[in-house]
Amino acid sequence: RLRAELGIAPDVPVLLFFGRKQAVKGFDLFLATIDALRAKTPNLVAIAIGPTPANTCNDPDFTERCALQAKLTTEGILQDFGPMPHADIARYLQVADIAILPSRDEPQGMAMIEAMAAGLIVVSGDVGGIRESIHNGVDGLLVETTGAQNNVLPAVAGVLVNLELHRGLGSNAHQTAIARFDWRTLGAKLAQIYKGLLA
Repeated sequence: RLRAELGIAPDVPVLLFFGRKQAVKGFDLFLATIDALRAKTPNLVAIAIGPTPANTCNDPDFTERCALQAKLTTEGILQDFGPMPHADIARYLQVADIAILPSRDEPQGMAMIEAMAAGLIVVSGDVGGIRESIHNGVDGLLVETTGAQNNVLPAVAGVLVNLELHRGLGSNAHQTAIARFDWRTLGAKLAQIYKGLLA
């Protein structure tokens, strides 16, 4: 229903970013990837959800990024949303095919785990706790995000060449998220830690 509300056909690939729209979260890499892909994938739809914090204007590429963001939105390639309740974000997770979350620094990455739980093909930065949560090529794709080169682009382009072939990454991601990060599982692990300490 949401695809119909957004005017997105069932067979159109949807790429999603959700989180703070800042360089540390790799929002610029997301935009650059969408911009580069639109020529080869003309029916591509991108969705961005999240706040733009006040200090984002300190990012070195802030002006360029805003210009590209506005251009992609005006051309109808990017559907750009501000922050929204988690229940609404969950609906957009059901619409998307690929979650692009190319953080440059991330202790854990709740957005990445939520995307995995939703069964999306996750392309994420190979940093911090993310590399402990995603097994590259098994339940997601890890890419270098701290260098000058946009390594997100070839990873996403490779998935789009045969989206159906890569659906298994999403299925595996769902299983990983449920097995490792479900609150009941985490609660039981934490309880065992406390019991061990008390003993």
